[in-house]
Amino acid sequence: MTWWLWEVLGLALAAIELATPGGFFIIFFGISAIIVGALVLAGLGGPAWIQWALFPVMALVALRLFRQPLLARIRMRQGDEVGFIDR
Repeated sequence: MTWWLWEVLGLALAAIELATPGGFFIIFFGISAIIVGALVLAGLGGPAWIQWALFPVMALVALRLFRQPLLARIRMRQGDEVGFIDR
């Protein structure tokens, strides 16, 4: 697959994430597609089967590592903006 198709897929997935209510699932697949596109552009992508294997593996690893800390950070910021009063 050419690099620009990966980039378009990544941007489309990121746009879908922005259009759906929170949860932070699809954004990791979008970022993964953008990274695979960058690897292909740099000449490090390999054949199409390697690209398609890298895409979900990178997305699932990033989802596992970064989703909970990201959700915790978002929840913490939302709590600060509401203006809770300590009693």
